[in-house]
Amino acid sequence: MFSSISRRNLIAGASACAVAATTAALAHAEETAVWDMEADLVVIGSGGGLAGAITAAELGLDVLVLEKLDILGGSCALHSGVVSCGGGTSLQREAGLEDTPEQYRDFLLACAKGQANPALVEALANEIPQNFEWLRSLGVPFTTEWLYYTGPEQEPYCTAVTPAIMHGAQCPPDEAHRTTGIVIHSFVIAEAEAKGVQIITAATGKHLITNSAGDVIGIKAEIAGEPKNIKARKGVILNCGGMCNNPQMLAQYMRYGGIRYAAGTKGATGDGIKMGQEIGADLVNMHESLSSPNCAITLGTTTRGKERPAYPTILVNKFGQRFVNEDYHSDTVGKLMYGQEDCAGFQIFDSASIDACNAAFRDAVVEADTIEELAQALGIKVDGLVKTVNEWNEGARNGEDPAFGKTGATVAPLENPPFYGLQVWAYAIVAHFGGLKVDENCNVIRVDGSPINRLYACGIDAGGWMGRYYPGSGTSVGGSYSMARIAARNIAALENWE
Repeated sequence: MFSSISRRNLIAGASACAVAATTAALAHAEETAVWDMEADLVVIGSGGGLAGAITAAELGLDVLVLEKLDILGGSCALHSGVVSCGGGTSLQREAGLEDTPEQYRDFLLACAKGQANPALVEALANEIPQNFEWLRSLGVPFTTEWLYYTGPEQEPYCTAVTPAIMHGAQCPPDEAHRTTGIVIHSFVIAEAEAKGVQIITAATGKHLITNSAGDVIGIKAEIAGEPKNIKARKGVILNCGGMCNNPQMLAQYMRYGGIRYAAGTKGATGDGIKMGQEIGADLVNMHESLSSPNCAITLGTTTRGKERPAYPTILVNKFGQRFVNEDYHSDTVGKLMYGQEDCAGFQIFDSASIDACNAAFRDAVVEADTIEELAQALGIKVDGLVKTVNEWNEGARNGEDPAFGKTGATVAPLENPPFYGLQVWAYAIVAHFGGLKVDENCNVIRVDGSPINRLYACGIDAGGWMGRYYPGSGTSVGGSYSMARIAARNIAALENWE
């Protein structure tokens, strides 16, 4: 009887029926499909997915890559040029650093704060160092001079589980490139071409094609405006760059950012995620993303581990209370700011730092002769700010920060009028941490927990490998390359479906 069915079972049954109906409606059985093109492996996206295409080609597969835009590279051609190199790489050893995949795994899991799949993270902790060696073998000019602390390695929640070790390496900038992501990816593109990978631009993936069992056997695409059915004899890899340029999806899923910055290609409109959802794929961590405060004075004493001029400044909330060690990674600072009243913070500094003020914010900076007047002008609780600045100055005169343990050149009293303040907002840098749920093989998982055979997702289309906090610059691109390589090896081991 209906009354004997639990709510949980009822929901589970309804979900299963909905998935089955959706899958059936979108499925195209192999005996009825008319194929315009075919390959062993079809990769959607020419960013990190190219690493998987190369791996598959080396294993003897016929590989086709579809790129939505007219140019190659996706977000991998736009990033800063830093790639994750943790886990015990040759570059770390050259710098005298001792690291292991186990230590790197522990670091990644610490950053995730329980929001990642441990088996997937462990697979990546083993693959990322191999991926870095592969990039070096292609000729990318990494050197120890450009090895960095890229994120929260030195923060207490990380050092509690693993030593603080530099986990990122930048391809050095040159006269032609202010950022060198494109330089790194040019080596990958060249290798794909050398391995005979077929790449088609202006080619957008629209829908996955499944057989009656729900296995992915191909993809419906639009190439130069023409619809095409493409057979994938072994499998499909989704690596479309996520949803950073889809305002509707961001509004639906993301909890951060009244201000959002799309850290990705204009083609990253959620295509891969939507294609997976259409055939019943689960989602994970869609609400998480990188964040950062828009400060007038640059926080911290380092840029990716390199010493730079530092200036004393504190961040307070509307009650005048500090809430963070201001030298922590920008993602930590930004997310803690979201936890404050009205998600707002205020940067406070004095005349010793005004010359370092970012010109873009200078007109918004408030000036006052006293801390009391500054608090009133900014709308901060006066007694609270006065108390906080007095406590800060008392410790800072001795180079100490009893409240949050900040050390170094940024620990100095704020007692040189005039005083300055800026209302600060944390903005979301939309390289989101969620996507299609995958297992440790990067195989996409349905909402009922079963795998979608022959469908794999990587990079920012995949969720479950990053969680609460960003592990640092280079993680997205290094993880994307690495996941694509893992997926390609698993696909190569499959028999053709036909």
